[in-house]
Amino acid sequence: MKTTIFSVIATTAALAASSAAFGTNGSASKAAAQVAYNEPEKFTDFRMSEYYSDSDAEILQKELTRSIVRTAEHALPPGYTINIRFTDIDLAGDINPFHRSNMNDVRIYQSIYAPRLTFDYAVLDAEGNTVLTGSEKLLDMAYDMRLRMPDTDYTRVEADLMRDFVNGLGRKIARAQA
Repeated sequence: MKTTIFSVIATTAALAASSAAFGTNGSASKAAAQVAYNEPEKFTDFRMSEYYSDSDAEILQKELTRSIVRTAEHALPPGYTINIRFTDIDLAGDINPFHRSNMNDVRIYQSIYAPRLTFDYAVLDAEGNTVLTGSEKLLDMAYDMRLRMPDTDYTRVEADLMRDFVNGLGRKIARAQA
């Protein structure tokens, strides 16, 4: 993927604007992560049933955001914040309207339905200076090979993918500080 200086500047400006919208102005009470979803109704697959609904999006956003915030609190150095703006999400698995349980749609998990997450991010230090920025397209073709406990979290696969990404950023920052 070819990245121009203009796209990096535009991404940084957009993330800075979203930081302002979240109220992350360098105060000590800010969360370790701020997560935004850019037009989730247009995402490839961001629903819990055959049809997209606002309530599906709210539940999925809440679950994925909670996981990212928890990971960032442990992975990033004290005072650091990551701002993430999702531009597309394709959840693991696929909803098959012909497979239903108690009149609810069932999501079928197979390796051909890999999760895809597309987002922009910026990592800010304790003073609010941007230390890392970029755009990512994460794909986990082997998601169904991971060992995970049964869970009712609809975004557990995507949370694992984001957990790996945020932990990697934390390690990168720790190496740079050493």
